[in-house]
Amino acid sequence: MGKPKIEREYYKNGQIWIEYYYVNRKLHREDGPAIIFYSSNGKIERELYHINGQLHREDGSAIIHYYENGQIEVEQYRIKGKLHRENGPAYISYFEENSIIEIESYWINNLRHNENGHAYIEHYENGKIKETVYYLNDKCHRQDGPAIIEYNESGEITKEEYYINGEECDILQEMVIRGLRE
Repeated sequence: MGKPKIEREYYKNGQIWIEYYYVNRKLHREDGPAIIFYSSNGKIERELYHINGQLHREDGSAIIHYYENGQIEVEQYRIKGKLHRENGPAYISYFEENSIIEIESYWINNLRHNENGHAYIEHYENGKIKETVYYLNDKCHRQDGPAIIEYNESGEITKEEYYINGEECDILQEMVIRGLRE
C-alpha cells in the first residue's frame, strides 16, 4: 500500500470546499470518508467512503448527504461500488423538517431485492405509507398479493397492481392471487 495523499479545493473565501484522500492514485481511506464536500460556511454537505477507488463501506453507509441543518438527507450503503445491504434498506432518504423516512429501498448487488417483504417504500411527511413495491432480483414480483400498493394520506389503499417476475398479471392471475389472500 502506498503513501496516503490528501488534496483540497477551496472556496474563494478560503474555506475548504472538497477534500480527497488517495492511495496509489485511487480514492481510498480506511478511517473515514475519502471525499468530503463542505458548504461555504464549513459544514459537511456530503461524505463518500471509498476503498481502492470504489464506493465501499462495510460498517455503515458509503454515501451520506446532509441538509444544511446537519440532519441526514440521504444514506446509501455500497459494497464494491454496488448498492448492497443484507439486513436493511441500502437507500434511505429523510424529510428535512422532521427526519421521518421518506424512502427506503432494499438492494442486493445493485438489484432491487427483498425476499421478506417490500423492496421499496415511500412515506408522506406525516409518516404514513404512500407506496410499497415488491421486487425480487430487480423485477416487480409478489405471489401472495399486489406487488405495487399506493395509499392516500389517510392510509387508505388507492391502487393495487399485480406482477409476477416483472410481468403484469392478467385478470385471471390477479383473481387467483386475490383468492389466496381471502
